[in-house]
Amino acid sequence: MSIYASTANSAVGSAKSASSASSTPATSAMGGQLGKDAFLKLLTAQLKYQDPLAPKDNQDFIGQMAQFSSLEQMTNLAQANTANTFASQMGQGVQMIGKTISYTNPTDPTNITTKGICTGVVAQDGKIMIKIDGKLVPVTNVQEITA
Repeated sequence: MSIYASTANSAVGSAKSASSASSTPATSAMGGQLGKDAFLKLLTAQLKYQDPLAPKDNQDFIGQMAQFSSLEQMTNLAQANTANTFASQMGQGVQMIGKTISYTNPTDPTNITTKGICTGVVAQDGKIMIKIDGKLVPVTNVQEITA
């Protein structure tokens, strides 16, 4: 979703200089979309530099605010979804503790299945790893779980 705003040249220049003066770029790494901070800077520049005798149409601002609100809600939803997924994976890992796990060794190129007892669960680099006989194994390498 991209948010586009029509402004006078001075407003765009001001928003660009304001965003380049800060340490964050005006566009995110995802295809030139505006982030929340850049959007607010651009909107502030529009309001600051608009002609008081010919103000912008209110519908333009309402549309931009609606887009901004949608963007913020989607961002919040994505963050909540990520947190729920992580918690769910952690719960699944905890249920494996004390059970015999058949897994493929992530460091073995032959993909031989190995068995061991799960003794713990660790979050490492945003991934859930289970501890089997002192080795950390990604949950995705689990082949079978037995009691």
